Amino acid sequence: MIDSASVARRPQKRWWPWLLAGGLVGVAYLAALRFDLPLMRLRYRHWPDKDYGLLNQAVVGLRNFAQLLTVATACIVAIAYDRRWRRVVLAILIGQGLAIGCYNTLKYFVVRERPYVVHDRVGLDPPVTFRDTFGGVRAGNLKHDLHSFPSGHSAAAFALAGVLAFYYRRLGWLFWFYAVGCALSRYLDAVHWASDCIAGATFGWLCALLVLSVQKGMFGPRVRE
Repeated sequence: MIDSASVARRPQKRWWPWLLAGGLVGVAYLAALRFDLPLMRLRYRHWPDKDYGLLNQAVVGLRNFAQLLTVATACIVAIAYDRRWRRVVLAILIGQGLAIGCYNTLKYFVVRERPYVVHDRVGLDPPVTFRDTFGGVRAGNLKHDLHSFPSGHSAAAFALAGVLAFYYRRLGWLFWFYAVGCALSRYLDAVHWASDCIAGATFGWLCALLVLSVQKGMFGPRVRE
């Protein structure tokens, strides 16, 4: 027989924070989409030749966050110094696998020209709008120049940061800084529009959240221990 008192004490799931977060992300994406071209014009006005000056080393370093060497290093450090390494490494690798599968599938179907392609082809000034950067949805999109949506680097970065920030909470700010910097570098490189970076970051974070939710279901409150 179920104890009604224990049922009453059972914590209830709160959906409103998730709805609020989803709404904010949606608003941010639509706003970025609306201002994709003005933001890219701003980038070309200040760095027309992809020369960032003092920012160059920072941009190059942040761009490589969540790439193969960084992921491998994170796994090796976890194996060497963390007794929970099996959970950590599994979460990192599955999160990266999900992110890669997600953004590559979207790139295969969604046709969107990269910023430098639009800039070289027709320019970024009116009457060109963000709608002109999209080529529709069709299977078989294999051209690198048409793989702007979403940002794969951003997805991988946020998937990695989400897992690492969960297990190493004190350093969470650092991992999120690297992830945001990686997404920003893709905009500065003119290979992704700002909205592509936001979309990629969202997909990556959701992949990390999915993996960690499964682990929490398997290990319960002890998942961090």
